[in-house]
Amino acid sequence: MRRLSGLATPRSPLRPSAHLLRTRCVCSTPPKPGESLAAKNARLREASEANLSKTRQQLMDDMSKRNEDMAAMREIIHEKTVTLHPPPAALYAQSNAFRFPELQAASLTGYEVETTSLFTGRWTLLGCAGSRFAQPMVDGWMDGVSAVLPESLQLQLRWLSLIDGKLLSWFRRPLLAMMRRSVPSERHCSFLCHFGDSTEPRRRLQMQNRYLGFVCLVDGRGVVRWHVHGSEVPSEEMSLALVKLISREAARESGGR
Repeated sequence: MRRLSGLATPRSPLRPSAHLLRTRCVCSTPPKPGESLAAKNARLREASEANLSKTRQQLMDDMSKRNEDMAAMREIIHEKTVTLHPPPAALYAQSNAFRFPELQAASLTGYEVETTSLFTGRWTLLGCAGSRFAQPMVDGWMDGVSAVLPESLQLQLRWLSLIDGKLLSWFRRPLLAMMRRSVPSERHCSFLCHFGDSTEPRRRLQMQNRYLGFVCLVDGRGVVRWHVHGSEVPSEEMSLALVKLISREAARESGGR
């Protein structure tokens, strides 16, 4: 007897795949000893809602941070010169000074360092940049002060680059290699890079906009006694004014010994 054309041959019933069976076994959560099915479902529902709430909060925090970041970038794009904190005319008194936050950083020569150990027993001028937009202002202050600094005045210069974001942290080695090529070799020992979220350190430094330069004077106890935050490249007179403040404080300290 001939088979009629156009009629489908019967198929065997579908069976769940081995992968699906394994997934079911892994995903199924057995109840705790003495726990009813209703209690188990309530417990899992509560845990799921807690995870959902946590994820939602993380998304909201990320969006808020991104909006702040975009607003900070728009500020420097629309304005030719932005000064959020001008250079003060005098060093801060102890009541207005603030401590430099502890940071893990890597120098361009390859050694790891905690920033607080850099300031022990010596005055430091530190230039901090969170983006390439900030570099002209930072270099202006650092180079300007170095050009008029007398040899008798002991002041160390340090550069700190804040490399924000987890993604960039994964490319730590190639980024350090690239920076070694772009930074003058005589600065490699003094040039530090911090990888990771810099939100909290910037808050403690009063560095409101990471796209603007930040330069501070830190005393031998790790306390910030002077800082400027903005995009304006300093004039020679501004650099000289800072050197005079440092010289006056050095003379006062040496006279008190």
